[in-house]
Amino acid sequence: MKKAVQKAAAPAASSTATKAPTKAAAKASTKAITEPRLRILKIARCPTVSGKSTLTYHVGCTPESVIKLRLYGNTGNGFLNQDWIAWTA
Repeated sequence: MKKAVQKAAAPAASSTATKAPTKAAAKASTKAITEPRLRILKIARCPTVSGKSTLTYHVGCTPESVIKLRLYGNTGNGFLNQDWIAWTA
């Protein structure tokens, strides 16, 4: 004979309680705080070395006139990091 298992009722939420931010929201807010403001100067595409897919890249500029680059997209199955990299002489 099986025993019936009852789940305890969840406590009622008070009207003053706030929801905890989701992981995605927390990540987005952290990224917005740590990532400097950049103005995108150019968005372009180029073929990969193998020629099998196309990369999308961005060229950007900080308020201090530091030029930065990033790979933004890949039509192939490869993974890439979308972080901005400073272009230094």
